[in-house]
Amino acid sequence: MYSFRSTQGLSTWHLTGLAMRTALELGLHRKTPKAQQLSPFHEETKKRIWWSVYALERTIAFQLGRPIAIQDDEIDSELPLDIDCHVTDDEQILARRVAIDKKLSETGTTLENNPYPLGWTTMSPSLHHIRLRRILTKIKEKVYHSRFSQEKAEQRYASVDALASELDQWRALIPAKSSIDKSAGNLFGLDLETQNEFKPEVEGGWDSGGIPFYTGEWFELQ
Repeated sequence: MYSFRSTQGLSTWHLTGLAMRTALELGLHRKTPKAQQLSPFHEETKKRIWWSVYALERTIAFQLGRPIAIQDDEIDSELPLDIDCHVTDDEQILARRVAIDKKLSETGTTLENNPYPLGWTTMSPSLHHIRLRRILTKIKEKVYHSRFSQEKAEQRYASVDALASELDQWRALIPAKSSIDKSAGNLFGLDLETQNEFKPEVEGGWDSGGIPFYTGEWFELQ
């Protein structure tokens, strides 16, 4: 992370490559019987490490226009559980899993179309970014592949429309400002009232009007 803006030392491309290959060597990308024998907290930690490396590697590859290290269809590790990051108690983690499954069953939905059935947690922003990286991976592998130009126009249009629909759905699931519980105080890791202090400076200054990170209105500003 420190090398992102450093002009010295190893490049982020090489460092993320090392992190990715270490994760692959450890089998973090696979849902194996051995992994399922871990305690709920350690299982969640394993998933969080893998998807953090995944998101970082994808980000660097997209920015530099370079190949990705592993295809998504080679990954069967589940996304981390949507639970507050500070929770380490196994019973609370198991209870959260049961509650999510119950809510999805009651509403007749899935995590694909209802990824946050119990509302947002401190883990939700990271999960939302990971989901975006997965969509961008599809775009990179489909639209920016050499064979894409060889397809018929109708196929290309259909592919682009499908990917655009996924992006629209992802964007629609960003919570509106009014849906954020300000009593939580620190929902996204930074106090909502002080987030402007952490936003990057731009020419002419930055003024978000007090809109919190990761809300629909905030993305409108970008």
